[in-house]
Amino acid sequence: VHDDIEKDDAPHRYEFIVHVPAIDESSIEAGSGVTVRDPEQRPIGAVDVLSPTTVQASVEEFTACSEPYRTHRILRFATTAVNPHFLVLFRPLPATAAEPDTTVAEQSDGREVTLRWPGLVDTITLPNHVAMSGAPGARRWLRRWLRS
Repeated sequence: VHDDIEKDDAPHRYEFIVHVPAIDESSIEAGSGVTVRDPEQRPIGAVDVLSPTTVQASVEEFTACSEPYRTHRILRFATTAVNPHFLVLFRPLPATAAEPDTTVAEQSDGREVTLRWPGLVDTITLPNHVAMSGAPGARRWLRRWLRS
């Protein structure tokens, strides 16, 4: 996921928020990713923040209005920036899954994310949004919607 957000030209505190059933509480200490667990505490996935390289991670309990995950956890990855360009990788996690080596190359028009798995390389190009007139940071589809 590439969350390309920018309110204006001043730094602001931004949070990338994820709802999950449960997490490995010890995995949040590293700050940039966590192991997600199912209600029976089995590892089922990982959430890795690839960018920005420094975030403040926190977790809290959340109570929803309905099942199956009435009580679950909210992960918050926070940073202060003009545009944090959050890059977050969601991975399914069988017990024997290999972690990819990841690199994020910043380019003038976006980001290129490379994931190196054993025997395989994935490259993902994520363009930045283009500034448009109207609301700060508005994309063309949003600007048209706002005029309706």
